[in-house]
Amino acid sequence: MRYIKEFTKKGKKSARALIRAHVLLLTHKGEKEMKRTEILNISRATVSNVKKDVTKKVSKALLKRNQDLGSPKSIPKGTKQKS
Repeated sequence: MRYIKEFTKKGKKSARALIRAHVLLLTHKGEKEMKRTEILNISRATVSNVKKDVTKKVSKALLKRNQDLGSPKSIPKGTKQKS
């Protein structure tokens, strides 16, 4: 969460990126969806879309990470392995 807090405070960012960051911060604090919409003056759909998008991206990243950590790549025949 520290990264997101710094993200909202430093540099120029698009309004969309800042809203998404603030939605994530409020979610992390445990605020309910309706409270987040009131605080940020955004629709419930925006809050839901941010949550859905982040969940999808995190799931994809975890799946990719698990694939990378899986069984070692096969070594073509005739190639010597380093000892």
